[in-house]
Amino acid sequence: MNQEIYKEMQKHLEEFYIISSYIRKNNCIYILFTNDCEWEDEDYKWQGDDSELICRACFFYPKTEKQWGFEQLHYYYSLRACVLPAPDHTFVAVDADGQVITQTGITSNTGFNIEKKIPLSPDATVNSVREISGTAFIAGTDGTVFRREGPNHWTCLSGNFPIQNEEEKQGVELDLNDIGGFSLNEIYGCGDKGGLCHYNGKQWKNLNSPTHQKLTTLCCASNGKVYIGGNNGLVIEGRGDEWRIILQFTPKYAVRNTGIGQEIRDMAWYKDRLYIVTDKGLYEYDKGRFQRSPSLYRFLLHPDEGKTGKLLLNEHLQKLKVQPDTDESAVSWWKSLPEPKNILNSIALCSLSTNGELLVLAGEDTVIVYDGDTWHILWE
Repeated sequence: MNQEIYKEMQKHLEEFYIISSYIRKNNCIYILFTNDCEWEDEDYKWQGDDSELICRACFFYPKTEKQWGFEQLHYYYSLRACVLPAPDHTFVAVDADGQVITQTGITSNTGFNIEKKIPLSPDATVNSVREISGTAFIAGTDGTVFRREGPNHWTCLSGNFPIQNEEEKQGVELDLNDIGGFSLNEIYGCGDKGGLCHYNGKQWKNLNSPTHQKLTTLCCASNGKVYIGGNNGLVIEGRGDEWRIILQFTPKYAVRNTGIGQEIRDMAWYKDRLYIVTDKGLYEYDKGRFQRSPSLYRFLLHPDEGKTGKLLLNEHLQKLKVQPDTDESAVSWWKSLPEPKNILNSIALCSLSTNGELLVLAGEDTVIVYDGDTWHILWE
């Protein structure tokens, strides 16, 4: 990596924090930034002057001369994105108001296209952008679902139309927080109050949910199952009309004991297992068992460390440190750990993305990439 260009990019983004990151190909990764803004909790409105609200769509192309670049976007907020498959690998990003930017092909210039705004109803907000069977979809409040047909062309599949009477009522009857699918004829959505729905390519159907908790993120996995995360550390598994809770908060078995955290933020299926980002770190679900991801354990602050700023060694490392006959290589390994300021703060983790070969994990100020064996720091 060209360190001069990298440091120059860091200067441009000093006052910004990461929203999310997406991988297009092994040689192309996107990072979405926004300036340090304050939002009203209830209606998510920007409190400052609109001219101060800025997003920057940053890209990393290691095979190009500049390697790093970005597009500055005024009046965009809460950008979310997906990447379409070959041959074009189009990057599609949409903000909460339905403003769209795209990029196709690899170029040394930014090459972002500003497309027509999605014709959302005035009260609708985009909460999710996902690729399903080679096509981009958005989902949001008021049961809003749109499918991208091509540049500047989106088709409404649910919500977004005036309701004259109950007989004419169509689509989803809940605020959608996420969407995913196995094909264009098998799409699932999740939302508030345990809301689950299914689209068969023609009609929407509300599904019986095993919970009334808010559902926040959804992953259609390669093992043929759908995984959905929700509030209070809830995870459900299923497909079609059959759903079951596989992890939840109970008085006898609290989330603090399961260790997965109370806020599930994103999920991705990678290398035959489910990866889950929570407010406590990165976790894996494999063969019926949840565990903190072993591959990333030494790079993550424990939640208590995030509060104190002090590195708390796990029991294994504590023993290595005090035993007089400790193997020298083990001591060297412990000493080689990054300083706390360079360790990814688990509280700030926000998104996962994978192209099947690499897994990208983003935090508020860091992006790291996993190749199935080793984590590499891309941005900090």
